[in-house]
Amino acid sequence: MVGKEQDYLEDLAVVTGATILKNDNMVDGIEQVKLEHFGSAAKVIISELKTQFIKGAGTDKEIDKHMEVIKARIEQEPSKHFKKIMRDRFTKLNQLQATIYVGGTTDVEQGE
Repeated sequence: MVGKEQDYLEDLAVVTGATILKNDNMVDGIEQVKLEHFGSAAKVIISELKTQFIKGAGTDKEIDKHMEVIKARIEQEPSKHFKKIMRDRFTKLNQLQATIYVGGTTDVEQGE
């Protein structure tokens, strides 16, 4: 997973207090996965096109740290389009919610 999807996954993990299990922090088998690896949220709203996680269990410290990283990326990004995407992410994190958009506008996007 790369790019935008990875960014959204990281946002979701920070907001919910989850751990992304990847090569540098991978556990040794499914037996090693613990409840604390999963995040939580006070409210999850699921619709046909998106899923919202509201009031996640992520700590203010981790969320603030993640927001600072995004803010730095916004300042360095030359593309107005990608700046807008990152500003949207920043705003959602500032509101302590994460949104996952489901589906796509084309058959190719829906198949991903």
